[in-house]
Amino acid sequence: MAPLTNDFVFYNVMRRENFAAHIVAMIDLAFKEDELALLQEQKPIDPAGDVHGIRMDMFLENVHGDMFDIEMQRRDNHDTPHRTSYYHGVLRTEMLSKGQSYIELRRTCVIMITMYDYFGDGKAIHKITSKSDDGHDYEDLQTTYLVYPFGDLNGLPPDLQDFLKLLIEQPTSNGEFITRIKEAMTFVKTNRKMRYDFMRMRDKIMDEVNDAVADAVADAVADARIEALKEGREEERKENFQIFASGMKLLKQGFNSQEISAKLLAQYGESRRQEINDLVLLLK
Repeated sequence: MAPLTNDFVFYNVMRRENFAAHIVAMIDLAFKEDELALLQEQKPIDPAGDVHGIRMDMFLENVHGDMFDIEMQRRDNHDTPHRTSYYHGVLRTEMLSKGQSYIELRRTCVIMITMYDYFGDGKAIHKITSKSDDGHDYEDLQTTYLVYPFGDLNGLPPDLQDFLKLLIEQPTSNGEFITRIKEAMTFVKTNRKMRYDFMRMRDKIMDEVNDAVADAVADAVADARIEALKEGREEERKENFQIFASGMKLLKQGFNSQEISAKLLAQYGESRRQEINDLVLLLK
């Protein structure tokens, strides 16, 4: 079944016991594990009816009213600062909705676990706070952590090292904390009801993806057909349609975008690389 980085497995494991609180307390020593509580996993928050809402993946609060969000980001969409900034803003809005004044606002902490090295320096954890251009701290009460499991883990708490290794399926110690996480993973993966929920969620997501891809491909095919007809390239139009149809067939068979690209290039040749690249971008 899926690894810990899978959304369903991650959130059904991390909501158990005090796993999420333990992770937060190891990443930021200023916060105490026994003061943290998981409020709701994948908490939906809509700041206003006409504003883009988000789903907080792992949402915690401590006894002082500080709020925490743990996110898993597998793909670099080149929007990491914008994404974390928005999460902080929504947490602030959530605080204000409870009737707090600005002076009463507490700290917000967003922990973004990424499968890509945002700064490209190989560090496992970057702590990001606000400073003036001459180096003065600016206490806006928000902290962002970018956590890169493939980075240098030396110096991190042993439990945190094990957790990050498990995320990328590397060998871990036999420590108590990581053993309990592995036991929770086994339960999530083998429990009949959870397997059913996972399959149902996966099918729903695949249906949504297939519908979205089918709509995008249909639009692209229509555009290609119009363009080809305008220029009198009927044979090229037909081959473009065949490329799109072949790509959809490979997608339904479970191939990823790289595999689809390789297979289509082998079938249609380098002369069709541009059309194949366009299709692969749609499938991503």
